Amino acid sequence: MKLLLPLCLAGALAAADPTVATVPLSATGPKPAVSAVVVSTAEDAIGLLKRLPDALALAQLGDYFAGASSGDAGKVLMHIAISAVRPARPAVVQMLSHRDPQVVDRALRAITAIGWSSTQTRVQIERVLADGQPTVAVLAATCLGSGDDMRAVPALVDKLTKGPPEVAGAALTALQRLTRVDFKSDSSAWQAWYQSYHIEAAQRLAVQANLFDDPDTMQQIAAIQALGGMRGERQEALDLIEPMLRAPDPGVVMAARQALATLAPNDYTMPSATEVVAVTQPASASPVKAEAGVMTYLAKQGLFDTWYGMLLTAFTGILVLSGVLFLLRSGPVKNATRRIGRVVMAGTMRIVRPLTTRIRKGTDRIVRSFTQTKPGSDKKPG
Repeated sequence: MKLLLPLCLAGALAAADPTVATVPLSATGPKPAVSAVVVSTAEDAIGLLKRLPDALALAQLGDYFAGASSGDAGKVLMHIAISAVRPARPAVVQMLSHRDPQVVDRALRAITAIGWSSTQTRVQIERVLADGQPTVAVLAATCLGSGDDMRAVPALVDKLTKGPPEVAGAALTALQRLTRVDFKSDSSAWQAWYQSYHIEAAQRLAVQANLFDDPDTMQQIAAIQALGGMRGERQEALDLIEPMLRAPDPGVVMAARQALATLAPNDYTMPSATEVVAVTQPASASPVKAEAGVMTYLAKQGLFDTWYGMLLTAFTGILVLSGVLFLLRSGPVKNATRRIGRVVMAGTMRIVRPLTTRIRKGTDRIVRSFTQTKPGSDKKPG
């Protein structure tokens, strides 16, 4: 009663005063508001890298780069390059258009370390190569050579004759690494080679694209796998493979996902072993061997998707093998094993002994036939 009276008075006051509003509570309880982390220093931005690839952390990193000083931005970019923080790639690419050449220098070093694959990134690096200072252009040429996009060849060939000596040398090194051929500083030879390569690449792409119209799904999968190995024509291959994600056959879709993840690992995720097994061996299909059924079951449980799952499977196998060996060493099992071994050996000897006896007798007869002296062979000619 002592507690009920204050509650009644509070309810009456709330009903009398319309300005007092009640706050409804959800059934799951109040949810605390998530406070955004303020990133104001280079140390805060470096600490933010640990949260990547979180989308909010990536957006905060981009906002920090947009308002940071050249020194702080360069410090964070160097940390990304040294630690190879690949999820920070979208925020690093936008720094290629920074007004400070030192920041662009650090951004090129970071992109070379973490890698690049998109067409947009290649175009921005080519712009830096064409318009940047010599020291920055050298880094841009090196960055283009670190990729595998053959469409960067014309921009590099152009710098063989139009750039300063240090830029021309970096462009030649990038061309040699990218194409695996060497025409020295002969720009006309490089251009002729690229024209022939471009025509051959277009023909290969056309051949594989025509196989997509084949009703045989195995032909389609083979074409997708072939396109997945064309890193030099990555964007063209991606444009051809992406529509196959909507194919009616699950095997074709799985092959397309694998090829896309191979060509663009930053944009696509490789299917897990569980998904591959579910497509290649449906649940309705009866396993041919018991071992295959066990492996399929383990794969469906996701034990092969992570390293600790495989380690757990191996440890379990070792425990089972140890138990079997322990049982074999016990008294009754050991005696039974010995008896079985003796019976097997006795039966084997009964079969082998007559054969060995016959072989020995035959060998003796052959030897005697060669060693016996024929009658009259010791007579001397008259």
